[in-house]
Amino acid sequence: MKIFEADLEKRYNEYLLKAKKLEERDAQRDKEYAAMQYEQKETALLSTMDKFVESNSITSKDFENTLNAMDADGLQYETLLALPLSAVSKLLSSYTTKETSKQKELAERARISKEIPMTPTEKTDGVAPDRVDDIFMYMSGQKRDF
Repeated sequence: MKIFEADLEKRYNEYLLKAKKLEERDAQRDKEYAAMQYEQKETALLSTMDKFVESNSITSKDFENTLNAMDADGLQYETLLALPLSAVSKLLSSYTTKETSKQKELAERARISKEIPMTPTEKTDGVAPDRVDDIFMYMSGQKRDF
């Protein structure tokens, strides 16, 4: 009877060892699978970004500004990876539009500030240069009077 119990215990220990090895192998496979999925998502995201840049003829500087704006709003790279690709395209489009609008507004402000002389003259009706923002807002219709 003791021989039978010893044999049974030996088989049980072998079974536990095999089970542990299988669990370790499964855990390793899960890690490899997760890494592969991450790599596939990353490749798809980068491909989507490339297609977006190409299809919209965006300069690298504008795209960098778009990514910086997204980052400033808390949309990190990991967050983008978790989103569906269609949502990423929409986000890129909306942020690019916002950044383009900002750049156009800044360019318009720079153009207007160049047109206004640095000293008050009759041409500007005595408006001092520190009122450039007011003038810009008035010219763009955001302000009625100044």
